[in-house]
Amino acid sequence: MPFHKNEATLFEVGQWLEQQGWALHTFSKLHKRLLKPFGTDSSPYQGRNHLLYVDAVFIPHLRRWWQLESLQLQELAFLAHSLYQSYDLSTRALWVLDQREGKRRTEAYGQYLKDAGFNA
Repeated sequence: MPFHKNEATLFEVGQWLEQQGWALHTFSKLHKRLLKPFGTDSSPYQGRNHLLYVDAVFIPHLRRWWQLESLQLQELAFLAHSLYQSYDLSTRALWVLDQREGKRRTEAYGQYLKDAGFNA
């Protein structure tokens, strides 16, 4: 729900980003609160479910990954891992790099996750 007059909705922003070659990957945080008259002003976040705003994470669309530079893919893998715990996205970025450069980053990363106790 837009806060300001003539402000775009999440869906409009998402559609525009999609047209620019981006894809919604995940929501890193949902910000919700209750709708009045339920609750009190002293507890606007108790019993809440109305979506106020979200922190949406957009990534380059998967069809475009082959056009990204190697450094961009490495950075994407790092950010996906460290900021969002998106291990699948990190693995995919490393896999594209491996296909391009003939290396074995995907295998090493999978072993790292396994050693850390993640099912990869």
